[in-house]
Amino acid sequence: MIGLRYLERFGTHARAFVLDGVVDPTQDLVGLLTQQTTAIDALLHNVLATCGPSCPLDDPEADFDRLAASLEAAPIRTRGGTTVGPGDLATAAITASYDPSAWTTLLDAVADGLHGDGDGIAELAARYRDSGEYGPYAAVICTDAPHPEGFDAYRRFAESLAAESPRLGAAIANELLPCAVWRAPVRSVAGPVRAPGARHVLVVGTTGDAATPYANARRVARTLRHATLLTFRGEGHTAYGRSRCVDRVVDGFLLDTTARRTVCR
Repeated sequence: MIGLRYLERFGTHARAFVLDGVVDPTQDLVGLLTQQTTAIDALLHNVLATCGPSCPLDDPEADFDRLAASLEAAPIRTRGGTTVGPGDLATAAITASYDPSAWTTLLDAVADGLHGDGDGIAELAARYRDSGEYGPYAAVICTDAPHPEGFDAYRRFAESLAAESPRLGAAIANELLPCAVWRAPVRSVAGPVRAPGARHVLVVGTTGDAATPYANARRVARTLRHATLLTFRGEGHTAYGRSRCVDRVVDGFLLDTTARRTVCR
């Protein structure tokens, strides 16, 4: 989002610009988190439903839900002496949605959790929470777009996401609960970005990205005045660093502003 707003204001300063993991600049907070909830829930459902012969769970979907219900009743401990609760399980699943290699880790963590071992869940949840600084992230999100204000309004929003996804919705909503009472006023920048002054923009979208769904990249590439869409047919959040093809196209574009391919697998 910051990259898009920079392009809109200072596009003539950008010789070559790459956007990877693209958000929809027209969305408010409700739209952003609702889209993420739907996409991540569908991905989690698919992973649980297709767990193969070596799956550590007897009935993956039922086992995940059984662990979630037991954590609502009582947390489990880790070897380090901390506890793991239902929010940690949801956050662990969200972490796995960012990186397809983490799904096996999540399944093992759920199996361990059913036997009272919370280490795997705690480690996955910490990986997500340590991936960036929360304060600046919340400050940008809570002031750049409209959001439910006050605890009652935010509770209704969280309940709507919980109805959309009983497994993940409440955790996704409440990650940004501070927005409900953020003291700085909203100065909304929500709206389309055309950036006519930016002559060379490469928009990278991953077809299996649940955090920033591929539809966002397509929409942004169409809206920008001068943009090329690079499609990565893969999974996970962002494409650069996951595919040698994507890396070559992005590196080449930054060097000479030419995208030599528009699809990578």
